[in-house]
Amino acid sequence: MKRRAWKTVKWLSLGTAAGSTLLAIGMVALHSDNLPPETTVKKGKQNVEIESPMIVERKGERIVWSLSAEKAKQRKDGTMLMHAPTLTLYTRSQKSIPITGDQARFDPKKKNVTFNRHVVMHYEDWELHCETLIYDGLKDEAYIPAEFTATGEHLQARGKSMRLKRDSEQIWVDQGIWIRDKGLLGGSIQP
Repeated sequence: MKRRAWKTVKWLSLGTAAGSTLLAIGMVALHSDNLPPETTVKKGKQNVEIESPMIVERKGERIVWSLSAEKAKQRKDGTMLMHAPTLTLYTRSQKSIPITGDQARFDPKKKNVTFNRHVVMHYEDWELHCETLIYDGLKDEAYIPAEFTATGEHLQARGKSMRLKRDSEQIWVDQGIWIRDKGLLGGSIQP
């Protein structure tokens, strides 16, 4: 008697398993139009486009910098090509220094961002314009290798090869600077 009951349970189990499998296949067939389209993979790497990426670097509770863009594309070498990026540096006193440009390349391993074309940096009441700006996350400084112009409330400056330390807010100009006082003095200072 026990043997017959065991065979009945065995057949019921197999029947339930087969029915569940058929039900699952039927549901997949009915809803296959809702599955995402297949993506193409080239040479083992997938091209990934990201809408509105946001990357934040912190030291403890404090934000060191944040990087956002309208969209970005992951490149094969691991870097990201960003369109309409904004890098905001935060000083020790939590002042923000926003930097914008047409495009930038972000290297997550070296933690650096290279801006190209129509780069604008705002620092207190200053607005700086250049074509290339590099933020080196390991040195924690922004570097402008070529010419720049900066305009403040009472001063205008032009120069070449400038460095800005994010945390201390110190600025160095390596290759000369021209400064024009737009205030009461109306003069200019040259190197």
